[in-house]
Amino acid sequence: MSRACPPHSAPPRRQSRPSPAPPPSHSAGRGGAGGRTAVCPQLADSPGSLIPRRDSNPLAPPLPRARPTARDGRRGARVGPDRLAAAGPPGAGPPGARCRGAAPFRAILAHLLRLGLAFETFPMSRLLHFATAVSSPRLAREAELLFRHFTPRPNLYIYNLMLSAAAAEARGSSSSSSARRAAALYRPMLASSVHPDERTFLALLRSVERLPAGRQVHVHVVTSGLHSHAYLRNSLIKMYLDAGDVETAELMFCSTPVSDTASCNIMLSGYVNQGCTGKALLFFRDTVSRGIAVDQYAAVALLTCCGRLKNALLLSHR
Repeated sequence: MSRACPPHSAPPRRQSRPSPAPPPSHSAGRGGAGGRTAVCPQLADSPGSLIPRRDSNPLAPPLPRARPTARDGRRGARVGPDRLAAAGPPGAGPPGARCRGAAPFRAILAHLLRLGLAFETFPMSRLLHFATAVSSPRLAREAELLFRHFTPRPNLYIYNLMLSAAAAEARGSSSSSSARRAAALYRPMLASSVHPDERTFLALLRSVERLPAGRQVHVHVVTSGLHSHAYLRNSLIKMYLDAGDVETAELMFCSTPVSDTASCNIMLSGYVNQGCTGKALLFFRDTVSRGIAVDQYAAVALLTCCGRLKNALLLSHR
């Protein structure tokens, strides 16, 4: 008869022996309080050490890792953290300060075409800002083509960019093509229900060359409710003085509630440029009596006026 086997039983677990206590440190009695082991500060402060500092918070988040150095475009050349901090975030500098010319412009446009963002308003507005910020005739033509073919719904910002570019080109050249282009931009802007602001009218006033066009801009300023804008009002006064309409400029200056330094300097320079030497001297005397200072440009115009009077007196004595 076979003998029954006893049931299987698990082997007894071995009891782990307690780890021996670390030997007492020799510096425990010197600097360590309560029998703590003193830690070398060089080891605690080392980046790869596992020993925390005494004053560190164990619940504090870990420190961020150091940023890797960036390349500035040349092979093997590296930029340190100090230069990156001085350069600022991307796009912090003026537009066109990092890359100029038609080649970067076309590269960015090609990248936007690949991403399918060529007809989006915001990317096109930034690209137009880049093209109009750099004074280049080639980029101006590229911006004109981009505005015609890639901005089906331009906003006020895009219209102001194109009008400012036309005004800058009109100031640098004597041709009237820039003024016609500014007018051609302003008409579809009104047709598309985009309301102009003071920047729009400032660009239009810088681009107009004849008095009838300036008067039309003045009418639009009044109907838009922006005639109380100080800088815009001074630009209208300057436009009338440059066009030779001194009476309208005087009416606008007298209708201003408070005459500031800029408006007085514009009137004084306009009087001198139009040959009104007597009015210029009387206006300067009235300006000084009211305690309004004149700038260097008005002072040069006043010296020119005094020179003309001196020459007139010499001619009268002869």
